[in-house]
Amino acid sequence: MKITRLGLASLVLSLGATLAGAETLEGVWRLSGTPVELRFAPCDDAVCGLIETSARIQADPNALDLYNRNPALRKRPLRGATMLDHLRWEGAVWKGKVYLPASGATYGVTVTRVDANTLRAQGCAAPLLCQTSTLLRKP
Repeated sequence: MKITRLGLASLVLSLGATLAGAETLEGVWRLSGTPVELRFAPCDDAVCGLIETSARIQADPNALDLYNRNPALRKRPLRGATMLDHLRWEGAVWKGKVYLPASGATYGVTVTRVDANTLRAQGCAAPLLCQTSTLLRKP
């Protein structure tokens, strides 16, 4: 495979944008109005939000991902499961998937940075079936 100078420059710029954006997400964020906390960290060439805590985890620290649609994953711990999966920077937003442990469903998600300490996540099951949530950075 031959990489041209322009192609290499484009690759470096896109990786820089992804890494710069990933730095803005890293850390622990709380889903507003809930006990859910996510830790953002690099995963492959993207960013993922892993479940740190939730009401189920607070009630049972050994809670399992019981409602996962994949039976093989129902025995994994809920703590550490990926809720926001493979977010990639696309212009002014992050795009990826959101997994909802309460139903075991996965949907497309768009995450927008409102300010340094606030994110807005919109998950959609269909074009007109969307839900928006706010995430607040923990100090």
